Amino acid sequence: MNARTAMLVAAISITALFTAWIIYSVGKTSLLWIANLYGAAVSLALISPISIAKRTAYLNAAIPHMTLFSASAAALLTGGAPGKTILVAAVLNLLLVFTYQRAIAKGVSEEIATSLIVGLTTSLSVLALYFLYKKTGYSGLVAALLVGDPLLVSTRNAVISVTAASAIAITVLLTWKEQIIVGIDRDYATARGMRTSFYDYVYYALLGLTSIIYIRAVGYILLHVLVLMPGSIAMLASTSLSGVLPVSLALTLLSSSMSLLIGLYVDVSPVGLIGILMLFLYVLTNLMVRTKQ
Repeated sequence: MNARTAMLVAAISITALFTAWIIYSVGKTSLLWIANLYGAAVSLALISPISIAKRTAYLNAAIPHMTLFSASAAALLTGGAPGKTILVAAVLNLLLVFTYQRAIAKGVSEEIATSLIVGLTTSLSVLALYFLYKKTGYSGLVAALLVGDPLLVSTRNAVISVTAASAIAITVLLTWKEQIIVGIDRDYATARGMRTSFYDYVYYALLGLTSIIYIRAVGYILLHVLVLMPGSIAMLASTSLSGVLPVSLALTLLSSSMSLLIGLYVDVSPVGLIGILMLFLYVLTNLMVRTKQ
């Protein structure tokens, strides 16, 4: 058993142990929490390596700002109705993401496009959140959008989380090889006759939809971390592309299960703990790679 396989087995085993511990301690209610948080973890862990391969750092920095605006504006427009809110938010977010993508394709520099979209959506988000907090009394929604709250979840939210994670997993697995080739060497992909624009649209759609579905679970702040950190760690820890997805998934689920367990016992936000653990894993992995070199 090589080091990577041993790490994967250990991460999966510890995740299973922590998950069983949570269920034993809390009971059936914890299943909703697990479905919500793990759904977000799986989805973002799958998309993160593609973001790293495509080198979309500017977009990844902008997507939480777009998502926060889309979610807060949708809540205002629909009066907070759950079904309508997520649909309106998804449409708004996809419009923003594809507008950004088209601007880049037309020759606008990433720095300028990112500055404009972040400046616009951040300003509008502040206004939308102000009205949500002051005029409608949705203080809980405002807090969830900003810092995340995976424990305030209904059965409906849990079903959406699991369903979305399954759909995202299928899409990523079906397009994984092509996405990585397009990201690493676009000219080679074009020469091979691959539909590079199609795979770009798939990636942008995945990023836009995933961020809007899970922003209430992980929050605007941690969304910055989970879009990039799992993929960065996996790329460092893996010696081949075939190992990137398993490592990204295993380490993200490990961080999520550990954070949820610690959060339950010491009464702190599990979402915040995930960010700290992911950062610790990144630093540890970096040190291990440098030591081997």
